[in-house]
Amino acid sequence: MSAPNLKYLSWIGNVMNNNLNFGELLRLEKVKLSHRFGVYDLDSAFKFLYSIRRVKFLILDEATMKVLFRGLVPGPLHDVTFLRIEFEELNEDDIIPTLVSLFKAVPNLNTLHIRRKFFHYQETHSSLFSKSYWELQNLAFVSQLKQVTMDLTYESNGIELAKYMLKHARNLKKN
Repeated sequence: MSAPNLKYLSWIGNVMNNNLNFGELLRLEKVKLSHRFGVYDLDSAFKFLYSIRRVKFLILDEATMKVLFRGLVPGPLHDVTFLRIEFEELNEDDIIPTLVSLFKAVPNLNTLHIRRKFFHYQETHSSLFSKSYWELQNLAFVSQLKQVTMDLTYESNGIELAKYMLKHARNLKKN
């Protein structure tokens, strides 16, 4: 596949199990990835991620995030300044290390939107990931954040992340 002038890419499906070669997508500005169930090859996933590393706007769903950043940092995405994550449950303890891996890959991020797909009542969940856990992660981008939007309900993981960001994001713009 060759698309050197491609600016916007929305991929819904299982690109991770194909050996597609996207080449250098030098003009790519915005990417939305939505992984679907299926087998994936981690090498192909990293090659794909490498081909989109220069994107400024990145939108990921929970399944894609789990595939691409499952405890691994595949390399920095220096040009990503806008990140939107769409998830169902931030309450799952296995999603937090994945989220940390993603956050470490985007050191120049200044706009973060964490969006819930569905709102429903759930009981408060006690988490292993307190504000001190977030402090230990030393996330480089937090100090330069200008805008953060987080859809939170009752889960403690999201609340602890919000507390951490409010304490350290000194450049947040007030609206």
